[in-house]
Amino acid sequence: MGGRSKADESNEAVYNRILSVVHSGQAAPGQRMPEPAIARALGVSRERVRRALHRLAHEGWLELVPNKGACIPDVSEYNLLQAFEARRLLESAIVKMIAERPNTLAMEEIEEHLREEHKAQEQGDRARQIALSGLFHEKLFDLAGNQWLSGFFRQIMAPTVSAYAIYAPRQLPNCGGPHEHQAIVEALRRRDGETAASIMDAHLQEGAAYISRFRAPKEEPSIEVLFSGLGPIDEQDLDGEGVSERGAIDHG
Repeated sequence: MGGRSKADESNEAVYNRILSVVHSGQAAPGQRMPEPAIARALGVSRERVRRALHRLAHEGWLELVPNKGACIPDVSEYNLLQAFEARRLLESAIVKMIAERPNTLAMEEIEEHLREEHKAQEQGDRARQIALSGLFHEKLFDLAGNQWLSGFFRQIMAPTVSAYAIYAPRQLPNCGGPHEHQAIVEALRRRDGETAASIMDAHLQEGAAYISRFRAPKEEPSIEVLFSGLGPIDEQDLDGEGVSERGAIDHG
């Protein structure tokens, strides 16, 4: 009772593999994510792939397009910049709120997360960097303890993180790494909400600027190429080693 079945673990592993491809930024905007090809690449049933694709679409990482199926979102630059503007307003307010409500245990958890971000940066694991970067912002919203704000944030987070993965330089600048996050956390430790908000605002402006600067047509790689570095689902994935927190993929 209460334990995870092999089927549950397999479903989670398939979900994580596909989300890793989204975070890698290698797929082109609007690219189809066909069930049969992904099922072959991962060595699982189409049903498991279908469940993962629908879950990812529900969370905003993919979109379901009539007559095409699941696709990488192709969001206009205007809408992406609007989403970043919404994030700037929300996240600047959130860090001010957190600074007024110190929680030592929660901050220790955030700092452990930052250590994972540093590790991903040192290893040059771009997809994991981006996954962890998005999760950092999500954790801040969860710290605020307002489920309405957290729910709204998740609606706008996925398209901005996915677009950043696609359009940011292959060698990520600070806004894809832990340094600015560390500065935000240090300000929160001092209960300096104004400084935390100022850093957050600049941090998100930088992310939006990279999308504007590097946005360009992109050639679609094959599904085989996208999944080639991940390999099929195996026993290691089913014992929990390949599964971590929502949005943070364990690449090895």
